[in-house]
Amino acid sequence: MAARTLQVFNLEFPSYRDEMEVCGYRFVRVPEYRERTQQLAETVAGFREFARQATTGSHAITATVATPESELPGVLAWGDPGMTALDDILLLLSLFTSRHCFAVDRLDAGDVVVADPRQYVHGRSLKLSLPQEFVVVDDPIRANIGFEKGVASVCGVIRTQEWRDKYRRGSFLLLFREACKRQALEASFVLCWAVLEHLFRLLNPSIPERAVWNTSGARKVAVVFREYGLDVRIREQLESGLRRFVRIRNSLIHEGVFPDDKATAHALTFVRVVEQVIARVLSLPPADIAGATDDFHATIISEAEGERGP
Repeated sequence: MAARTLQVFNLEFPSYRDEMEVCGYRFVRVPEYRERTQQLAETVAGFREFARQATTGSHAITATVATPESELPGVLAWGDPGMTALDDILLLLSLFTSRHCFAVDRLDAGDVVVADPRQYVHGRSLKLSLPQEFVVVDDPIRANIGFEKGVASVCGVIRTQEWRDKYRRGSFLLLFREACKRQALEASFVLCWAVLEHLFRLLNPSIPERAVWNTSGARKVAVVFREYGLDVRIREQLESGLRRFVRIRNSLIHEGVFPDDKATAHALTFVRVVEQVIARVLSLPPADIAGATDDFHATIISEAEGERGP
């Protein structure tokens, strides 16, 4: 396959980085990058390299990507044999930038983009899990090249035979991307629960299918949390304490609503803890935003002690 240059939508670069290379793909800002990023959806005004205003926004071509002459096939579960490593990279960039990044040869008149242009509401701790490494651009201005190196490292991880043997085609990453998108928290919680149940199955491939069905949700989620080291300080209470989150899941699936007023905060904590699981799956040190780990442990302990009674 000959090398190609594609248009990339919605990709935000680290401040003061005009280009970056990930696994042989070279991403370059378009000349109109500043104006194009002003067109992107932004929920809060702020300053990152230049001022950004809160706006409803839309999709915008912010970069081009030059492909290598010989492209490797994608390793994730795309359901299309024509997908390449670029599609894997764009999914990772979507998770690490909280925007849906995609590339096209061109858009003709009448073509319709159906992807959601809004910023993701969950998953931002993944970006904080990437290493930071700064180089001087124009003293005192420094640019973070750690983002580029971190994404490249994760891209390499998911292509290793060890990762693919353990996680097969990583379909849970596609589910997790959907969980991160701007939508009702109820939907994100249910998707995150599905991610954990899928990981349980991947971690226990020898268990018969019927035995998987008969294993309680709390037991499956506990196995996953223990695998990724999220049971520190709560090892003994973990499974019984998880029944609080099981009740939230059951209420959402069977009734369509949270069971009580505290469930919203607990569901948000759960989603943030699942973000930490995904970081570990990608061989990253998980970032703990907004004290999610402490909140999770407190909920587990409270539930476990409530079950034991006075």
